[in-house]
Amino acid sequence: MNFICAWCLFDDYTSTFIADGDSLTNGIPTMTPWRVFLPAFTPKWANLNFGVGAQTCQTIAGIVSSKVVPEFKPGGGNVYVLWCGTNDGAAGRTANQAWNDAVTASTLVRAAGFKTIFVTMISRNGLDTFKNQLNTLALANWPGNFDAIVDMTGISQISADGAFSNTTYFVDGIHSTTLANQTLEEPAIYTVASQFF
Repeated sequence: MNFICAWCLFDDYTSTFIADGDSLTNGIPTMTPWRVFLPAFTPKWANLNFGVGAQTCQTIAGIVSSKVVPEFKPGGGNVYVLWCGTNDGAAGRTANQAWNDAVTASTLVRAAGFKTIFVTMISRNGLDTFKNQLNTLALANWPGNFDAIVDMTGISQISADGAFSNTTYFVDGIHSTTLANQTLEEPAIYTVASQFF
């Protein structure tokens, strides 16, 4: 887990923002992830990274109770952003399976008191059909399963079919560039998450 705040090491924060997902959230050596560019939501908040490279919605659903739930801070803002699915598709799982696991994770985290946000999938080499299936499910079914959704489908630079081939916005056909993370993804996620602080 990565902390982005001085007081987090002393557990002296009153609001918790958790970014969970895969390498799009965690980052890779050739790009800085979106979560690093978030401005402070409150004076004492923790920006916690639970993203892990190659992690799936299935994996996340199995560990949120022990990994995420204990981070809840009574009386403060508690927001959980889940951006998963791309690796489920790469592993041969169906969009329905990925979505169901995302809902399971959200249900467990919401029960602890967090507000949960799902982020739709962006383009990926060989997986745009899966992307469209997952995003259709997410956009139709997030109410009641999540508190909000970040709809990346309207950001054509990263979500249109074939966008993965644009090297301005993609490093390798899978991971978005630092430019995309800072100018497209972070503002979209911040706008939605800020309503809960």
